[in-house]
Amino acid sequence: MLRSFLPIGQGFFAIEHFKNFTAIFNCGGSSIKIINNQINNILSKYSEIDALFITDLQNNYTNGLEYLLNNYKVNNLIIPYLNKDERLLTLLNHLLYGKAKNDFLVNLLLNNRKFLKNNKVIEVVGKHEFIFKDFKECFNDSWIFSTHNFRKDKIIEKFKEGLKKYNLENLSFENIFHLSTKDATTIKKIIREEVGGQINPNSLVVYSGPVNMKMQDYSIDSFEKPLLKGGCLYLGDFDTNKYYKEFYESFCNFHEFVGTVTLPQHGNRNYYNKRLCLDCDSRFVVTSSNKYIDRFPNKEVLRSIMHYDKIIYIIDELNHPYEQIIGDKSL
Repeated sequence: MLRSFLPIGQGFFAIEHFKNFTAIFNCGGSSIKIINNQINNILSKYSEIDALFITDLQNNYTNGLEYLLNNYKVNNLIIPYLNKDERLLTLLNHLLYGKAKNDFLVNLLLNNRKFLKNNKVIEVVGKHEFIFKDFKECFNDSWIFSTHNFRKDKIIEKFKEGLKKYNLENLSFENIFHLSTKDATTIKKIIREEVGGQINPNSLVVYSGPVNMKMQDYSIDSFEKPLLKGGCLYLGDFDTNKYYKEFYESFCNFHEFVGTVTLPQHGNRNYYNKRLCLDCDSRFVVTSSNKYIDRFPNKEVLRSIMHYDKIIYIIDELNHPYEQIIGDKSL
């Protein structure tokens, strides 16, 4: 299997290509131009995408989705399930704080499926493991895609309490596009003071890797550094600082197989937990923009990772892809 982390700036776009199966993890970048160029450069060699996992329904993880779905065959689009209140908060975050409006994401959050055409959409409610019927890899059928949609119920409770406090209980999908300046300012205040900031109410964590083998016959990365473990944890914007216990309980069965972990929210220190270094004998990957190199990844996070003698790869728009070959030297 060839695993590639693409240089797309402040976003995330990774691909795993097996002999007869292709999976993508998120599809967004610093700009639509950057992500679309990477889509064409990488995916032109593949006839179809078997599975596309989206960890977080936000612009920098999805602004390449529309182009990808319109130009390539995607068999399964896998996203976190959001109820009405979760979709409303996520949509408000995008409309009030987003630097670029993403109509495709807006439609997705409005639950408008007409624009998805014939794409099969799978919404993950809690924890779900995917073993696709047409996925017959050479790892003795022991490779798995395990997902968990972590839902922050307390955030939604605080959001609803804030709306009630400021008499905005009638806020709906119909009227949020016509907010007065006063109401928009009040909602920002609710998000800032009641909710605790621009926080995703949902994050889909994905483990892609073996379930019963610690070492592949041949595993190496772009810098010819050996990989002893082939599994990867895609954390998206999941807050490992606040919710590490829930995360550990959900994925502890796979930790001994994890060789790579993506740093949550581009290395934000508020989302980082040093236990990632203690519980996973792995290297770290973070995608960030060279425009924000002074903030992402956070220097305290980098110092913590180096303190535990871990390897970290920082990928920005100017880098080449960071690649790993797992299990088959011929790839």
